[in-house]
Amino acid sequence: AVTDGRVPLWMGAAVAYGIVLIYVLVSGVSAVGWTNTLQGVFMIVIAWSLGIYLP
Repeated sequence: AVTDGRVPLWMGAAVAYGIVLIYVLVSGVSAVGWTNTLQGVFMIVIAWSLGIYLP
């Protein structure tokens, strides 16, 4: 093994789990923010366009 038994399997798995968990939480929050931003811009553009098109 890489650590020759100095790091137990459960500890290595827990560290890997923590890194993946933090990455998914941070990127998930970022993705939700971008999705909301794009949805808001799209909604404003469509509402403004319909306001001009429809008397």
